[in-house]
Amino acid sequence: MKKSLIFSLFLCLSYGQSYAQVGMYDQAVSVPVISMFDDSMSSAYLNVMASNYARIKQNFEYYRNLMYDALDKNQNSAAITYAQYALNTSMYSSDVYVGLGVANERLGNLKEALKAYKKAYKLGFYEAGTAIDRVKQTIKLNKKKK
Repeated sequence: MKKSLIFSLFLCLSYGQSYAQVGMYDQAVSVPVISMFDDSMSSAYLNVMASNYARIKQNFEYYRNLMYDALDKNQNSAAITYAQYALNTSMYSSDVYVGLGVANERLGNLKEALKAYKKAYKLGFYEAGTAIDRVKQTIKLNKKKK
């Protein structure tokens, strides 16, 4: 009984950490704590989690690729939509935030672009710092013109 409880807690913590490591922070904090497992339940739970993760990752990559295609074709509104769909999967990637920033900047949505670039920077895409500075400078210049 004790061994089962310890395994259950370890399993839940492992899922939470795994989700966090791949950027799925919403799932990481919502991992259920199950008080007891037997081996067949833990195996079934692992299978369900693996299946869910694979589906979520597939959806994320699908929308991320659509975002890239839209950016390449200068279809910025579509790129924003696809980036938001990708982020709605609860997977996060700095490159999606950069794409979101690029599309918003092209459309003149500078505050939204700045937010996206800052999120990319926070997720470790430090090259976004240049974009952050550029957008801040543009916002500053636009205020002076008014």
